[in-house]
Amino acid sequence: MNHIFQQPKQNNETKYYCFFGKEDYIDEEGFARAKNSENQEIIAKAVSNKKPKHFSDNIKHYRYYVKMSPNMELFNPISLYSTSSNNKQEFSHINRICKDSWIFKEVDKNIFDKYLLFLKTKNMQTFKDIQRQLK
Repeated sequence: MNHIFQQPKQNNETKYYCFFGKEDYIDEEGFARAKNSENQEIIAKAVSNKKPKHFSDNIKHYRYYVKMSPNMELFNPISLYSTSSNNKQEFSHINRICKDSWIFKEVDKNIFDKYLLFLKTKNMQTFKDIQRQLK
């Protein structure tokens, strides 16, 4: 029996993004994508589980996530040439013991789009701009 106040079940679609060279395929917008969540190279994702503002709205609304360290620093997949030892990020003792190594933090669409632009263009100024907006 269908009740008038029951919301129709929607298919939750998730889009997984990764760095160029690590992708399963390139989508129609030119972004590197992974096919499923088991891919270890996923650094951003868009999940369509956000409820619409109106119950009869059929447009998919997404929640956007980017990969961040336990210290809340944005993941940078580009290895820079530097004198530091392999450019590895050092975590504090408490973060190594108590927290996961990397997490996905929800961000707004503007930051997500800029991060995808950074992944596509590898422009470090865009990356620095995103970091500034996240603080």
